[in-house]
Amino acid sequence: MSRTSSYERVTESVNHPLLKGITDKRLHLFTGGHFASQNLSSILERQRIDDADHVQMRVWSAPGETKPSFVKAVTAFDDGRDEETRLFKKGDQLGPSWTNHWIEVKLKIPSAFANSDEPVICT
Repeated sequence: MSRTSSYERVTESVNHPLLKGITDKRLHLFTGGHFASQNLSSILERQRIDDADHVQMRVWSAPGETKPSFVKAVTAFDDGRDEETRLFKKGDQLGPSWTNHWIEVKLKIPSAFANSDEPVICT
């Protein structure tokens, strides 16, 4: 496929006025409004369990500013090289933004969730 094109990919000027608040108004259609009890947000979160017994995370930070492959990152977790990974928890920060970090997440689904009518798949 040829990448040459006469169509500009970036423009420096906006040719129309911005519509103030349009994003907020559209978002409100999904999160509130007359049908708040029947819309998408009403079923997104029935119950939340995010304690250390149910959510366990480890992070592997790529050395320097390298961009390792997916295989390299997964290998860091699978090889049992715990010295290269560290525990990660809700609220921890990663950065700076131009560096690469991979997070392994292990979830324990409570039996009450697995036996409910909700579409939860447990293996």
